[in-house]
Amino acid sequence: MTKKLAQNSHRLPKFAKPKNYHLRLEPNLEEFTYKGQVRITLHLSSLSKEITLHAVDLKIKSAKIFTKNQIQELAKLKFSQKYETVTLEFAQKVKGDVILDIDFEGIISDQLRGFYKSAYQDQNQQTKFLATTQFEATDARRAFPCFDEPELKATFDLEVIISRHLQVISNTQLKKTKLLNRFNKSLTFETTPPMSTYLLAFVIGELEYLKTKTKNGTVVRVHTTPGKRHLGKFGLQTAKRALEYLEEYFAIKFPLKELDLLAIPDFAAGAMENWGAITFRETVLLVDEEHTSFAYKQQVAEVIAHELVHQWFGNLVTMKWWTYLWLNESFASYMAYYVVDKLFPEWNFWTKFVRLEQSYALTADSLKATHPVEVSVQHSAQIDEVFDAISYNKGASVLRMLSFYLGEANFRNSIRLYLKKFAHKNTTTEDLWRVFEQVTKKPIKKMMHQWVKESGYPVVIVAVNKSNKIVLSQSKFLQSLPKKSKSKNISTWHIPVQAEINQSTNSDLIMLKASKQSLTNIKFDQCQYFQLNPGEYSFYITQYAEEFWPGLIQAIKLGLLSAADRLSLVRSQFLLTKAGLEPLQQYLDLVKSLAQTENSYVVWSEITDGLNQISLHLTQDSKLESRYQKFRLEIFSRLISKVGFKKSTNESHQKTLLRSLAYAQAGILGDTKVIKHAQGLFKKYCNDQTIDPDLKQEVLNVVAKHQDNVTTFKYFERLYMTKTLAQEKRQILNGLLQFRKANLQERLTGMILVQKIRSQDAPLLISSGLYHKHSRKVFMNLVRSNHVELAKRLGGGKLLGRLFEGPESWNTSKELSIFEQMSYPYKKLLTQTTNQTVENIKINIIWKARIQKALHKYLRNH
Repeated sequence: MTKKLAQNSHRLPKFAKPKNYHLRLEPNLEEFTYKGQVRITLHLSSLSKEITLHAVDLKIKSAKIFTKNQIQELAKLKFSQKYETVTLEFAQKVKGDVILDIDFEGIISDQLRGFYKSAYQDQNQQTKFLATTQFEATDARRAFPCFDEPELKATFDLEVIISRHLQVISNTQLKKTKLLNRFNKSLTFETTPPMSTYLLAFVIGELEYLKTKTKNGTVVRVHTTPGKRHLGKFGLQTAKRALEYLEEYFAIKFPLKELDLLAIPDFAAGAMENWGAITFRETVLLVDEEHTSFAYKQQVAEVIAHELVHQWFGNLVTMKWWTYLWLNESFASYMAYYVVDKLFPEWNFWTKFVRLEQSYALTADSLKATHPVEVSVQHSAQIDEVFDAISYNKGASVLRMLSFYLGEANFRNSIRLYLKKFAHKNTTTEDLWRVFEQVTKKPIKKMMHQWVKESGYPVVIVAVNKSNKIVLSQSKFLQSLPKKSKSKNISTWHIPVQAEINQSTNSDLIMLKASKQSLTNIKFDQCQYFQLNPGEYSFYITQYAEEFWPGLIQAIKLGLLSAADRLSLVRSQFLLTKAGLEPLQQYLDLVKSLAQTENSYVVWSEITDGLNQISLHLTQDSKLESRYQKFRLEIFSRLISKVGFKKSTNESHQKTLLRSLAYAQAGILGDTKVIKHAQGLFKKYCNDQTIDPDLKQEVLNVVAKHQDNVTTFKYFERLYMTKTLAQEKRQILNGLLQFRKANLQERLTGMILVQKIRSQDAPLLISSGLYHKHSRKVFMNLVRSNHVELAKRLGGGKLLGRLFEGPESWNTSKELSIFEQMSYPYKKLLTQTTNQTVENIKINIIWKARIQKALHKYLRNH
């Protein structure tokens, strides 16, 4: 019986199972082409004369199939563009263990996926290239014919024939080097463990490295292009320490002899967890102690930890199919914070989790166009859109909630058993919950079902009944919910609920399962203050009845609430205000109350985001915008005066971050002292003098905003072209976005079109340009006029999707119509992204109309 792809299925037939790939490549880094041969050892469970595997943009030169008794030449082949496959047909049917031998040719592309080229300037300012890979999720098929599905694990033997002066780094240790002639050499690598195709990696070019060794003997190296090796010191030590900690935490030794971390000049994502050969964007691996800000340093540590967690969650144990992506990404996101907090306890890193991961997830998951953590994926076009705030941030948040509910020891022991039981295998969500239930003896699957299998999350409403008891009720929270909704949608979650009363955390952790429940052991009149979810461990927002606010405000003034708790109040109030469930005045009163005494960076960061979002929906250059700007300026000028312009000896990291925030906000809003200070530092920076790295981004933003002229723009251009540290180049691009004049914005978009700006950076730049009201018109024209060229350059998927996230701040019917026309050609490719952006615009239209009057009244009274 001939095995074919099932109708309307993007999955390969299940009868063919690869065991080993022997992949031989001969790349030409001058012509950007390569020859390849792949010999795949397969087991065929039933008779067939056809074998279907994945291949995209490859030229099949020949193919043979070997059995014990015969060799068959290829009789016919057929490519399917829709399914990204090639079907090889032979004259006679075969079964059992066979070897499939394919000769092919390919192109080293410039689309930042598959097997692609990356350009850089050497120390003599000459353009050089390296060739590298990015195979997740479904791009190994662009490099060689393969069974490109995560469940079809196999071992890999790699051989690369390359010029003598080049290096090759792959997943495993170099096994053998053979000189072929005066020009070329053959490099053969050790056999990999069984792994999915998306984890294979090879990087080819002129590279240099730093190395160290863990206490268990694993060699750790950081590789860079020539001249940048010294920037790998922080990353190297962080990776070493993180690897040692994770081996201890998981109680499973890292299974490879070497761990390589590679800084790639052109890289679509932040980093990629290829087993033993992790590739990074330069901004999230390289650190210059003199020029890198503390915020960037934190990001480097977090990304390294994230990718190292993947060496177990994703590589050792892999999801069965992309529906279960969260088993990789949620655990890596959650555990990364756990690791960084252990390595750098002075950073107080969990507050950053609450501020970034949890806030981002709560915002994204309060849309109707959200999706469950475990989302059904049918074909490859859907996969890229699953790499989002839900799979990463919400998944990580619900895992943190689960750890809090179970206790750290139970959580860790469950993870250890899961990894040990399923090592080198593939799993589903149910496999995970069975292990948790085995260890904890608790009904984890039932508790976690709605958190993982269904979209959205609850708002827990805190009220007082006639008997003076505190009553909790829950319902699904949506930003688009009308203020006086009569919806009977009373979804219920199993919510671990804890309360703090009068500085005492109630140790009784209850599970709120019903839509309404009284707290029988607590009387309201006994509470000086009452708050739910201290520490922000559970994934919900809280809405307090009016009676609770005096106590909460007093607790804030007395310093009784933690930074995470104050952040939670601000965030919840903002979301409730945006949904029309609370008045704008209550949110702004809370902000003003906090502003008197607040000294936490994460709380100020949350406040800043909310205030800036309101500003986005005020008509540009209107009297209301001007009055609101003065309101914000008063707040941030007071803050920068409090923290000062210069670092004090041994000041806390939190104060350093807070200064950066206050400086940026006050300067952008027009604080004359900040503007003058920024202009002075900018002159020094232009003269190659070192300035405070923690104010560099802020200085660039303030100067661009207030020196909005061609001369200053040209300084920025020159800085961008001459600086070599990737983080600095990113900061300069962010600064360029602050120029207001249309002719300067058009000059910036011109830099994108002539590719002075790397393809990896262009989508983020365009997305930001579309987001901000002062620049959206020019960037809107850029995308509308060049969308075909941009789509081709970015190659679809994640990078293209970022362009269509930017308009989520738009707020008029006209802009909605423009977006729908602009995104229509990509609707099928970016269904999730475009639906979410459309919903955000519709919410903004309603919110804009609602806040105008409320804000005018508030500012008049204050």
